[in-house]
Formats: sequence, structure tokens, C-alpha cells
Amino acid sequence: MKKHYKFIAGIMAVSLVFGVGVIPESIAPVVSITANAEQEYTKGTYGELIYYNYGDHIVIADCDESATEVVIPPEIDGVPVTSIGSSAFYKCESLTSIDIPDSVTSIRDFAFYDCNNLKSIKIPYNLTDIGVNAFFGTQWLKEKQAENPLVIINDTVVDGRNCTGKVVIPDSVTYIVTSAFGYCYGLTSVKLPSSITKINDSTFMYCHKLKSIEIPDGVTSIGRAAFFECIGLETVKLPDSLTSIEELAFSDCRSLMSIEIPSGVTNLNVSQFNSDNKKSMKVTILNPACKISNPCEDVGVICGYENSTAQAYAEEYGYEFESLGKAPEKTGDMNGDGDFNVSDVVTFQKYILGTSDEELSDWKQADLNYDGLLDSFDLVMMRKKLIEK
Repeated sequence: MKKHYKFIAGIMAVSLVFGVGVIPESIAPVVSITANAEQEYTKGTYGELIYYNYGDHIVIADCDESATEVVIPPEIDGVPVTSIGSSAFYKCESLTSIDIPDSVTSIRDFAFYDCNNLKSIKIPYNLTDIGVNAFFGTQWLKEKQAENPLVIINDTVVDGRNCTGKVVIPDSVTYIVTSAFGYCYGLTSVKLPSSITKINDSTFMYCHKLKSIEIPDGVTSIGRAAFFECIGLETVKLPDSLTSIEELAFSDCRSLMSIEIPSGVTNLNVSQFNSDNKKSMKVTILNPACKISNPCEDVGVICGYENSTAQAYAEEYGYEFESLGKAPEKTGDMNGDGDFNVSDVVTFQKYILGTSDEELSDWKQADLNYDGLLDSFDLVMMRKKLIEK
């Protein structure tokens, strides 16, 4: 057994995947360990496998380095096997095939990383959670890439590093694995399907030729370093559904001269727009109450509403400020009937209590405190607004 060093190996793999040298800690993807120290588990063996038994589920944690053909059982001692842990088969170079049961729903980060001779993998139909570079370096992945550079498993984009030109991701895809397109130098444009709700950390990191991306309405968050050093990215339209942009998401996007931040984004770190283009970028902030932090010398113009936090930020740090005029008033008409009345308050109250399946026509009209959330604070303000009316 080789595996006193499995977790360390997994961390080392992070730096190897992202090129020569060590990736900066600030943009390295999070690598999870197999065993949660806060959960009680027992350790056991099954043939060449080492596993952790948490009582209601089992995680495969390790494997004998001499194993060649591995069949993972659906359960051990009556407990279902549901996951293959981080780096569990890391560099098992003798491994040629593995049969994964349908009970497994999760394969974690670097699970089969650099299993160079692994050619045959039975993928379970219940698999929905696939970690960073889970199959990187395997013959299985190389053959999949040869068939189609956009590797999709169970409606999940696992790898797209070999893609070139314009890529249209199928509507059936619901998830894109962290770093799936990282270092894809041939990618020029991407169209994401409406089924995607999140762009994960480092998804398009170092895609130097990526010029444009179509992000559908429905995406609510863009992860850390998602477009880090996409030096050719010229245009990006962020959807109204967006509420979160994590740090470094657009760092060093040198060709990106302007960006409009939707009103649903409540916190913005301006320093992420550093691009070595001194005072060349224009950032438009549509949320008049957005909490804005950190200056950036590459931003030249801040655009926002009168008396907004954007204006206050521009004045504090000496940016040129372009006014969009007076901020549009939130009407409170969330059911879309063209009028704000008691029915909107009733609809909102049922929504807050979870007692209604009615679809909201425009929930942002009820976000009266501009925090990107619908909660009791908005309900109180809505009732006050109705009384004043």
C-alpha cells in the first residue's frame, strides 16, 4: 500500500495540471480530502480497496498500486458504496480497467489522475458529481477526446481542453466541471445552454483565444478565476439573473474594455478587473446599493446611477463617473399585472412562507432593499409602500 501520501499527491497534482510551477494559491481550485474529520467513520479493506464507512454510506479511499482490474461492489456489509474519494486511485499505473457500480453518485477530485494505462471505465448512470481532473491522464479520457473533444458524461462536461473554434454546449448539459476548459488555447467562442446555472471556478482559465461567450439568463454565479487570463476576451454580457461574481473571475482579461454588472450583484471587488491596461476599462454597476470594494488602476470609468454606491466609490477613489440618471424605482409589481396592489403583497407573503407554487413574473420588483434576495425585510418595505400608496 502506497497511500500515506495520497492527499499530498492530490495537492501536487493541482500545480501540475495548471502548468509548469505552482499555481498561485489565490486561484488554485479547492481540493477536498476523502475523510471529513468532523464525521465519524471506520476504515476497512475490500480486496485491493481501502474504504471509509460512515454508517450510511461508503467512500472508496485508496487502492493497492499493483491492482490491474478492479470491480467496486455496490455495497460492503450492507452499506452502499456512493463515492470514490479524492486521489483514491492517483497514479495507479498498473490499473487497466475499473467497474464502478450504479450506487456511486460521486467521483471526487483527481480520483483517477495519471492512471496512464486505465483504458476501460464503466461509468454508473447515477453519477452526477464529478470532481476536478478526475480522469486526467487516463487512456480512457484520451480515447473520449479523440471521439469528441467535448467530453460529456451524464449531462456533465468533464473535459473540453482539446476543443477549438466555436463550441456550442448541448442543451442537455446541466453542469460543467471545475477547470473543464482550463488551458484550452484553441477555443475562440462558447455558447452555454440555458440549463447551466453556475460557471465554476477556473472553468475557462487561460483560454487565451477566447473572444466571446454567451452566458444564458439563469446563471446566478461566476466562480473564482473563471475567466482568469482570457487575454483575448473582448465582450461578455452578464445575465440579469447573476447575483455573484467571485474574486479574480475576470482578472487579466486584457482585451475586455467594458463590462456591465447586473443589478442582482450585491458585492463587487473592482480589483479583479486588473488587466495591465491603465485606466482603460469602463465598469457599469446597475445595483445602486452594490457594496463595492478595492480600487483598480486599470479601471478608468465607473458608470452608475445618481447618489448610488457606484458614484460614492468613484468619488472616493478618484475615478471618472458617468451618470445613468436617477435609479429606477422598484414598483413592487411582482405578479406582472401592471399594478402594485395588495395581491402583490399576498403573493409575496405566500412565497416567503413557501405555501405557493405561483411563478413570480419579476421577483426583482419586490427586492426593495437591493440586496439580491427576497426576504422578510422586503416584505416589511412592501407593506409600507402599499400603505403609502
